[in-house]
Amino acid sequence: FLGSRLMQNLREQRGLTYGISARLRPQRKCNMVYIEAALSNNNATLAVQEIRGELQRMHEQPVSAEELARMKAYVLGELLASHDGVMRAGGYQVRRELFDFASTYNAEQYLSVLGGITASRIAAVSAKWLEPAAFGVCVAGDVEAIGGISW
Repeated sequence: FLGSRLMQNLREQRGLTYGISARLRPQRKCNMVYIEAALSNNNATLAVQEIRGELQRMHEQPVSAEELARMKAYVLGELLASHDGVMRAGGYQVRRELFDFASTYNAEQYLSVLGGITASRIAAVSAKWLEPAAFGVCVAGDVEAIGGISW
């Protein structure tokens, strides 16, 4: 949802970026949520402000039924695409083994979990893990052109 909202705001409404995404990077000892975007130096400050605003909006405005349906279709498509070809299927299996999902998690369970995701569950997860104050910011570019960026 966050990625979809970021894309709608920063790309479609404001024209600040060609692409922006929000991802979870699972690691053995910790997880990281990160947001990345390709921006011009002139758009960096406004984009960072808008990203923070979208994080806050995840707390204040529940996802709509349309957003929920779109997310579920996207996630299902990504699952199917992760098995398209030998290399992608192998990478999927390596991640399952690395995070010990192989023995505890199968496709039926994945689909069951996906089907059970609700707007209220997303709100609870957002409240716990998407608190803007917990995020840091890192911007690469021309320091003079970008100017000061505050989170």
